[in-house]
Amino acid sequence: MHIKLTWNQSICFCLLMLFSVSCTNKNENPLQNALKLAGPNKKELKKVLKHYKKNSADSLKYKAACFLIENMQWHYGKKVEPAGQFWDLFVLEDSLVVSYMSNPDFYKNKDAFNGYKYRLKKMFVKEAISKTVIGNNFVSDLQSINAAAIIQNIDFAFKVRENWLKEMPDSLFFEYILPYRVNQEPVYPVREKLNHHFSAMAEIQARDTNMTDAISFLNRYMNLFNWDWDEENIQMPDLGFFNIFYWHNKSLTCQHQVAVFAQILRSIGIPVAEIFTPKWRDNNLGHNWCVVPDSNGCLTLFTAVYQNPGDVYLPHSPAAASKLYMKTFSAQPGTPWFLRAPNEVLPPGFETPCLKDVTKEFVPVTDVELKLNVELPDRNLCWFSLFIQGKWAPIGWGVINRNTNSVTFLDIPLGLTGLACVFKNGEAVPVSELITINAAGTQVVKPENKTETLLITRKFPVKTRLQYFTKDIIGTKIQGANLPDFSDTTTLCTITDTLRPYFQDVTFTNTKNYRYYRIYAPSWALHVAEVEFLSETKTNGTVEASPLPVFNEPTVKPKVFYKYSGKIVATNPDSTAFDGNMLTYSLQKWVGLDLCIPRNVGRIRITPRNAHNGIVPGDNYQLLYWNNGWVPAETKQAVYNFIRFENIPFNTLYWLRNLDHGKEEQPFFYCKGKQVFSNQPNHMLKQ
Repeated sequence: MHIKLTWNQSICFCLLMLFSVSCTNKNENPLQNALKLAGPNKKELKKVLKHYKKNSADSLKYKAACFLIENMQWHYGKKVEPAGQFWDLFVLEDSLVVSYMSNPDFYKNKDAFNGYKYRLKKMFVKEAISKTVIGNNFVSDLQSINAAAIIQNIDFAFKVRENWLKEMPDSLFFEYILPYRVNQEPVYPVREKLNHHFSAMAEIQARDTNMTDAISFLNRYMNLFNWDWDEENIQMPDLGFFNIFYWHNKSLTCQHQVAVFAQILRSIGIPVAEIFTPKWRDNNLGHNWCVVPDSNGCLTLFTAVYQNPGDVYLPHSPAAASKLYMKTFSAQPGTPWFLRAPNEVLPPGFETPCLKDVTKEFVPVTDVELKLNVELPDRNLCWFSLFIQGKWAPIGWGVINRNTNSVTFLDIPLGLTGLACVFKNGEAVPVSELITINAAGTQVVKPENKTETLLITRKFPVKTRLQYFTKDIIGTKIQGANLPDFSDTTTLCTITDTLRPYFQDVTFTNTKNYRYYRIYAPSWALHVAEVEFLSETKTNGTVEASPLPVFNEPTVKPKVFYKYSGKIVATNPDSTAFDGNMLTYSLQKWVGLDLCIPRNVGRIRITPRNAHNGIVPGDNYQLLYWNNGWVPAETKQAVYNFIRFENIPFNTLYWLRNLDHGKEEQPFFYCKGKQVFSNQPNHMLKQ
């Protein structure tokens, strides 16, 4: 998930930027401009320059110092003074992680370990947070970072410069190893400690370890910092590297995770930066990845902690991203910050000059030129925008050509459907025709002069991330037993196919009666929304089962089955697989039912973790179609798991809204009797 700036952060950043621009003299060089903007902190920055200028052997370090100081004006964050015991707590937890990595069974049945995991750690971290001094305001790095911190950062960056990439060009080194921050995390001098700590690990020191192997080892290491807690009411300040103490807390985003992991990698000389997408193709969230370059600058993308370089991209595939941007430390001249008109407001996420469009490095792209239907004398920029969850969402910019009253957008991914917008009063407002983009070019979207019948089964596509979890259900076992600890388990069936995102039956041969039945995951979690153990006849302890979906007019009345009720059994009792709510799901290793007496079960009704975006009988739906704007067509109540709309304008973009439940809706085309949702990642990644 891509973190967004709060309103106060955005205001603060814009004020800092405006201050820097207003004070900039074009006749002065960037270094002199930076020193002028530094205010009282100018003396600290001059100490850094003097430190490296006195020795000719430090000429490249002096150049690095200039690079940092010249670009500090674009970076900011809260000042944080972490409590001293944080590092000691990290070393303690590190010892547990290392012990676990060498012996996965070491923590089992260890009362002392469990006491630390569930009680002491929470207490220690809470106490450390209470002693941490956290500033309330966001301040410019140029006006807040002292000489000692900058010098330490530069010295240790050079110390590890060629640990992994020999003869690294200065341009790569300055962007991928030298910077002291990744995004807006707190900055404090922790690089030296991280360097000593992680460089000492045998897996990092091994002569045959390459960069990918080292990252994979550290990913595994970081994953084991899940011995923590998730407490809704605890204060969750951004602690930079020490965010590791609440690694799986809901307040920790992928942006925080990138910042933690990147600090570790940079400390040992592995070049890394952050790449983000402002929006997925189908929702308002984004994502942040780590990216590492080779000596030629070719980029490898991976999700911090959860994915190794070279792994299959799911569940965070760049093919599902709208656009991809690298966060640079240096200002980039071709960014909206410098291209905009004097009073032109930028959309959230683009309010910085430290962006580099890297979309073409990962997905097939094309340039798109669009004619504007209005003149925009007070603006320089238009925004290519996708229709996401009821609004137009800007994903990339283009400069207006006033001679032709058109705009050209560079490197737009194939498969997108969008239009040009201006950003006005906090919203993207369309100013061109709608187009869809494919390998053959662009095509204007508007209805033809005839009608058709639409049979619709979904309002939103099956999510890429959920497809990843559904795949993990393959290998799930259906088991029976007559002992409550399942020590006499019999496997009755193994699921061998991917489950669809709705109720379906799995049948199997069972010649015996069992009191206990369960489903058992092949991996760490079930990812099952609902499961029902069925009987063909109604008996004591049964009620009518949930109906199977109906996707076309039924020709015969479906057979009714009955589901057993009973006491839920599991390692950790979990009712989510039996609560009748399709939006909840079980993350247990296994769940089951105690039927009180032995019974014969030969069928289960099951649905995987899903977003419940199919058609729900009884809900009311509105269909709209695109004709230079959204035009309402018809409103209907669903009887089955589909809706049929007749006499609908032909061959345009459609939008189905559930008027009763849910927020996720995505426009679609209708081709050869099927829904084809817009913006789906249906093109191969670049190899």
